[in-house]
Amino acid sequence: MAARKALACLAAFAAVGTALIVLPSTASAALPDCIKSIHLKTDAIVPASSSGLIDCVMSKGADNIAVVALQASLVYCNGENITVDGVFGTPTEAALKRVQKKAGVSADGIYNPKTRKAILHNTEDGYCIRIT
Repeated sequence: MAARKALACLAAFAAVGTALIVLPSTASAALPDCIKSIHLKTDAIVPASSSGLIDCVMSKGADNIAVVALQASLVYCNGENITVDGVFGTPTEAALKRVQKKAGVSADGIYNPKTRKAILHNTEDGYCIRIT
C-alpha cells in the first residue's frame, strides 16, 4: 500500500514537472563524526563521537583530538611513519588506506566501525589491542 502511494506521489510530481527532494531515512541515519578520544576499560585510546560513542566516522579534513588517537594507533601499533599532529590530511589518509588494506577491510581512507574493529589501537601502557 505504501509503495503504491509513493509511486502515485512520484507520478504526480512528474506530471507537473516539479522537482522532488528525497530526504534520507532516519532508520539508516549516518554515524556521528569522531571528534574526541576516550579511554576504554581495556585502556585502549580510541576515537569517539561527542557523546562518547566509538561507532563514529572520520575522514580527510578532520582536525581534532580523535585524529591524534587514530594517528597514534597508526604509528605505534600499525607501523606507519606519519606525524601525530591531529590533522587528518593526505599522509594520514594514505597511511589509513595501507593499514585498512593489510587488515582486509575496504581501503577507502575513512575511519569507521569496520576499520576500528580491524586495526590495532594503542593503550595507555604501550600495548596494542584490537577493539571489537
